[in-house]
Amino acid sequence: MGTTHGHMGMDCTVQIGDDAVGHFRNLAPELTAEEINTTSADTDGWRTRKAGLKDGSYELGALWIPDDTARQAIEDAFHAGTEVDLLWTDADGNGWTHQCMISRLSVGNIEYDASEGMEFLATLLGDGAPVLAGYSTS
Repeated sequence: MGTTHGHMGMDCTVQIGDDAVGHFRNLAPELTAEEINTTSADTDGWRTRKAGLKDGSYELGALWIPDDTARQAIEDAFHAGTEVDLLWTDADGNGWTHQCMISRLSVGNIEYDASEGMEFLATLLGDGAPVLAGYSTS
């Protein structure tokens, strides 16, 4: 497994394939579901709903490091229109893997403190369901 970095009070590892993302600053994983409105005359004026199609997306931020093979894999996948395997876990082994397409790349941020280096941002969109590790899914 890749290098472990401290982030937001926990140790976390972020990998693209077998390569750790060097100097990552944040990862915002988000699983969502579309809302299906099931309200009817039989629900006594209360709205009812159930979950529809699910989706997963990830906002990844890191320092731009020229020899970071994970960052290069993200850039290569974006340009080629291919997918990458994202893996993230916390110190307890909780997290998931997800095959993702790259929908956005950004290098440099004028609001970022450049004394630490240039920022690299990517948005990854999941393809299919993630494979959860360590968490109970029931």
